[in-house]
Amino acid sequence: MAWLIVGNLAPLLTIGNIPLQMCPLSNGNLPPYRMGFVFAYIAFVVALGSSITPLSAQALLEITSPSNGSLFRPGQTVYIKVRTVKKYDSVNVLTCYPLNVGKEPQDADPLEFSFRLPPDLDAGFYEFRAIGYSQSPVSPGFDASEPLTIDVEPSWSPTADGSRLVRDDHGVTVDTEGIPLRHRSAISYPPDALAQGIEGTVVAEITPDWEGRVEGVHVLSGPVVLSRHVIQALAMWHYAKGVGHIKARGVKIRFNLTEARRTPSPGNANGARLGDNLPYEFWVSGNPNRRYKLKRIDILGLSEDEAGKLRTVYEHSNMREGDEVSVPQIAALKFVTSNSDHDLRTYFFREGAEISVTAAPLGFIASEKQESPAIETEPVPRSADPERAIHVSAADQARKLISMVHPQYPGNSDWNYVQGVVRVVFTVGKDGRVIRADAGGPSALREVAEEAVKQWIYSPTVVNGTAFEVFSEVYLDFFLPY
Repeated sequence: MAWLIVGNLAPLLTIGNIPLQMCPLSNGNLPPYRMGFVFAYIAFVVALGSSITPLSAQALLEITSPSNGSLFRPGQTVYIKVRTVKKYDSVNVLTCYPLNVGKEPQDADPLEFSFRLPPDLDAGFYEFRAIGYSQSPVSPGFDASEPLTIDVEPSWSPTADGSRLVRDDHGVTVDTEGIPLRHRSAISYPPDALAQGIEGTVVAEITPDWEGRVEGVHVLSGPVVLSRHVIQALAMWHYAKGVGHIKARGVKIRFNLTEARRTPSPGNANGARLGDNLPYEFWVSGNPNRRYKLKRIDILGLSEDEAGKLRTVYEHSNMREGDEVSVPQIAALKFVTSNSDHDLRTYFFREGAEISVTAAPLGFIASEKQESPAIETEPVPRSADPERAIHVSAADQARKLISMVHPQYPGNSDWNYVQGVVRVVFTVGKDGRVIRADAGGPSALREVAEEAVKQWIYSPTVVNGTAFEVFSEVYLDFFLPY
């Protein structure tokens, strides 16, 4: 008889009281094609209608080669040797889709099997078991070997990694251990850590899902303030195709106060426009028949492989630099970008009859969070109107922080396990004091967040000798210590 056990791990096929791990350990649901493979094997076992006997204390089958945990690359050939103590009518090696060892019973001892790993096989740990079947009236049924696990890791191309294109905040160094990402959010130095003089290294393990998005983050070591900040930032990372969902991926992020406090160098990302100056009225009230010249398209923060794919999508949609486009076509470009990758955002800048486009993943600039645009502000213009508040990014405003008050948990929120992140949009007066604050997030935490931020003091923003009101944002973390 056979049972299927489906839980948070991979399906298990049980023969007698011997569990057969059909697929690599998984942190998510098994996709349909693998489930079909499992059911096929269950049908195979049931159809034989034979009694199933557990292994005795002595191993009747043993996989002697390769050694457990051996490293292989996709496309390589795996040679498996199986030693048997008794004679079987057939010996198979079972594994999981898309691997297929097949059955090649031989008279040799040990028995030898070989198969080629698919060239596009995802990274991961893949498990095998040798299964012996006997129709002998003395000891009929199945015997199973102990499992053997191989470690599959592709050879990564530099063009698959977009991590090296990201500019992290001053004082922040990110080590992804060579595992490629399609794109990732930049890591900023948290303002409260800067204010308190906290530095150190956060070591974490990331569990990707089937599509390469981050499913879980486990911090192994690091200061608490920095660790909380890192957990939120890593949530926007997206690993490259083939990284797989089975292996936990390591990352080390170093925060250095001395480097963080240095004066930032001028410049922007590759000369691209770091803002979207097309107002709402452009989309709803503009002349749909008016034509604009598509001056340039910048793609930031994506690996060379992914950026090339996106440009191909643009070309197939008849959107090339130098082309004339209408307002509906410009809107379609925004849709095409987000449809190719839900983490991408598109920003437009108009100069007369010319439109420049920038596509970038969410969080590409270190000052941004998930709820705010990935690339949002330009340097304060010298011709700015002193009577109007100007926007300053969260990272730039944090560097001007002089004094801050930490919010306290309200009333019974700690007893009710209310926790999370509160986004506070605030306005700083010409004297550097916060004059308005508006919070969003868990309702029980908004008021205390607003009250705390209203007590913060910043260095005034001065341009050409004139003080300005500015508006910015900050994210406050409410996490219980248990």
